[in-house]
Amino acid sequence: MALSNIFNEPRREITETVIGIILFIPFVGLDYWTANKILEWGNCAYKTNNDFPCAPFLLEFLLISPIFLFFCIVGIIFISIIIHGLGNLFCDFLENRGIYLRPRNRR
Repeated sequence: MALSNIFNEPRREITETVIGIILFIPFVGLDYWTANKILEWGNCAYKTNNDFPCAPFLLEFLLISPIFLFFCIVGIIFISIIIHGLGNLFCDFLENRGIYLRPRNRR
């Protein structure tokens, strides 16, 4: 999926990229849904706290946001590794079935 070998094995790399994009779309939707739920929670907490209106804002942006950002970065790396592995499995499956994505004559 990284297109690191595009000039030597173009068919395999393009196939891995297409599979990676297809598998990544549901994760983008899940990330969007999760972010909206977190923002709804933050807005609800901000509107219902009349004594200290800045407390949920500080709680959300100083405590929860860095933790959430860390898990998002780790999650993206983890998901990318999984998607790349699934792309490799799919290409190997095609090669076992007789569809050769790698060139047979190496330079």
